[in-house]
Amino acid sequence: AEEVRGFLNAKLPDHLVPSTFVFLESLPLTPNGKVDRRALPAPERLNGAEIVHPRDEMEFLLMRIWKEVLGISQIGVQDDFFQLGGHSLLAVRLMAAIQRQLQYDHLPLNTLFQARTVERLASLLRERGASLQREALVEIQPGGDRSPLFLVHPIGGNVFCYTDLVRSLGMGRSCFGLQTPDPGRGLAPVESLEDMAALYCERVRAVRRSGPYMLGGWSMGGLIALEMARQLRAEGGEVGLLLLLDPPAPTSGSAPEASLAALARWFVEDLAGLSVRSTLPAADVRELEASADPLQWALQRACAAGYLPPDLDQEDMVRHFELFRHNQQALRGYRPLPYDGEAVLLLGEAAPDALARAAAWTSFVGHIDIAIVPGDHYSLLRAPHVGHLAAVIAERLERTPRIESDTISFTSIRPQTVVKERRLDE
Repeated sequence: AEEVRGFLNAKLPDHLVPSTFVFLESLPLTPNGKVDRRALPAPERLNGAEIVHPRDEMEFLLMRIWKEVLGISQIGVQDDFFQLGGHSLLAVRLMAAIQRQLQYDHLPLNTLFQARTVERLASLLRERGASLQREALVEIQPGGDRSPLFLVHPIGGNVFCYTDLVRSLGMGRSCFGLQTPDPGRGLAPVESLEDMAALYCERVRAVRRSGPYMLGGWSMGGLIALEMARQLRAEGGEVGLLLLLDPPAPTSGSAPEASLAALARWFVEDLAGLSVRSTLPAADVRELEASADPLQWALQRACAAGYLPPDLDQEDMVRHFELFRHNQQALRGYRPLPYDGEAVLLLGEAAPDALARAAAWTSFVGHIDIAIVPGDHYSLLRAPHVGHLAAVIAERLERTPRIESDTISFTSIRPQTVVKERRLDE
């Protein structure tokens, strides 16, 4: 099933890829030779587990919404959202539907990391429904006794982009996400990238008081992780690993301010990018720039083209866009200084400017390890490429110290992957 899913992920948007598969020798046919859909067997349960049905009204209502969003008729209250095929776009749709149908003012996306099943989500909503907020630190996956890996959000502000990567890394290490907190819950908005990094460093130290710290980030998250590494080292902390996952070049933030139309196009293409890479044709770009509401125009065109699901909540999309625009302004104003530490730079081989960015980072970081991985800026985080990315990251993680009491031990396990490496002293 994973092989078929990986093939389809390379061809279709995520919301069109089935969450479960049934393999048959042949399709049942009606007497006139058409597929007999009523005779098709129901999908098998995950690991052969039995369905646990809803036991109260809250679980029943949530179950109905899950079925609508995931497109699955057989779901139990103990089924994991992500194992059922859940991803970032489905998470957005799911939480928007719950807010709308159950009349909650605000439900943060990170709630799904805390409560991945209908059973847990129902319990969480009963206990804290009105007080749930978007926290800066979320636990993506609990793990073993090794130093946890902290992954910083990209420009969209949330960390759902890392779910497949974390799953591919396995359960041996806990993984935390650092995301833009909710400014609407009494928290002052974080204006600069440096201030974001300082806030996230506080959250990291709350989990791990001393190093070595394992940090990483994709896209804009790579630059935030870089700034975090700089601040932690300035305070005497040890950074064991800094992973830069296909980040932009470390240039000064001197680019001109983007127009509303350009930001709307970027936002929609970024939203669709993790499911299918899409760009608007030149004619559409001209229409977008002339539209009275560029965001709504871009969303409608992307939904009509199949890049985004048609039932996205427009009001919810406006909130996500404002977060996107806020983070873009912070990125634009960031002026990084050369980093004299070590970093691992992972670049998608299909990205058109990969070589130029590799050259820029080589002259910027004191000691750099460059790995070229399959995929482009977006597809490297999706199947089938995410497995290769995870293998390269796992190997780099094994090179770093493992802390057990007061003893530091080093291990090196090289997976069967081909990477390109370059260091400044070569």
